[in-house]
Amino acid sequence: ALSQMTMSRPSSSGTFQPLRHRSGTMRDRLHGYTKRTLGAGGSMNEAVALPPGESCAGWVAVHAIDFYNDVSTIWAVMATDPYLNSFRPGEGFPSGVEYRWSDGTGEAISVSAPVYIEKVLLWIAEQINDETKFPDDDDEAESLRVFQTPQFAALCGQIFRRIFRVYGIIYSSFFGTLEAL
Repeated sequence: ALSQMTMSRPSSSGTFQPLRHRSGTMRDRLHGYTKRTLGAGGSMNEAVALPPGESCAGWVAVHAIDFYNDVSTIWAVMATDPYLNSFRPGEGFPSGVEYRWSDGTGEAISVSAPVYIEKVLLWIAEQINDETKFPDDDDEAESLRVFQTPQFAALCGQIFRRIFRVYGIIYSSFFGTLEAL
């Protein structure tokens, strides 16, 4: 069950263990399709196109997890940079951008860009690990029922907005470092 295989997130040591899609599940099948398409020299368009006969909602769920894993892995490398400790609340990159975070229970507080990234990644991991929001696909029909709700669509929209923002911060701030890798 997903609850037994919770998503990891980067620790202060930069270690990250991504979620693996369990063998034989809908997510594993859809994830494997993407890997085969890209690994066979296929185009990016083929890799992101909905496979015939599959649920669009299940496809979005798989890509939310995969995108989280990809960005978290990149951040795990970047988070070890001592330069990141120099940012005070409200400071970030690019210069002049203020990052604010609210846990949903109160007013948004000003945080540094690195703290914002950590909070976003933690929030996403919590959403994906919540089986009421991202059910395990032991019961594919039940998973698809949840994945096809307006609440799931809204949640995935929020996840993708936040993770694209994190990706943009990392890309615009660490392009040279990423290129050197």
